[in-house]
Amino acid sequence: MRFVRIFRQLFRPFRKACVAGLIGLPLIAMTHAAQDADFSCIGCHTTPGLSTRLPGGELLPLTLDIEEFRASVHGKLRCMDCHTNMQGYPHPKITAYDHRAFQMERYPQCQTCHPDQYKQALDSNHARILAAGNRNGAICVDCHGSHAVAKPNQPRQRISTSCGHCHRTIYEQYLESAHGQSLLEISNPDAPVCTDCHGSHRQDDPSTMAFRLK
Repeated sequence: MRFVRIFRQLFRPFRKACVAGLIGLPLIAMTHAAQDADFSCIGCHTTPGLSTRLPGGELLPLTLDIEEFRASVHGKLRCMDCHTNMQGYPHPKITAYDHRAFQMERYPQCQTCHPDQYKQALDSNHARILAAGNRNGAICVDCHGSHAVAKPNQPRQRISTSCGHCHRTIYEQYLESAHGQSLLEISNPDAPVCTDCHGSHRQDDPSTMAFRLK
């Protein structure tokens, strides 16, 4: 009996290592499978000039700047973390009529990693514009981009510049204001940017008395 106890004590670390190894093997296999899939994606989508024509006649660019992507905040993600419907080749047929329709179909995927921000955006002026049938209402990729996603507040000037892509006239007025000049000329961190008054993902109607009092 003493021999059996000694044997069990000696064997226990080896047994634990074997169990850990058996559990780890599928995880390692999954990791390698994901890496192989990424290599396949990158192998095709770094081809210069790669594109496809959408039903409405627009060309949809399909070439990825891999260095730009790796330098982005999403640079450590796998392709299929976002492109979950692209499990093999040939890919599913694109049904979006034009580029904007394609973006509208794809951007809800952002809520997988950013559920709180996505829910906030559903209660915003941007979402209300979309619900009214105006496709110019901002969605995630309009402000953050898709593959070249940068931190939205670094540098701080980036915030108002992003808003200016759609709100050009107001942005030009902001540049001439004390706030805009203080931020752009001396990088004053206390100078208000658009989101300080209007919010980022959830915006209120700026024409209401409640907004102006706030």
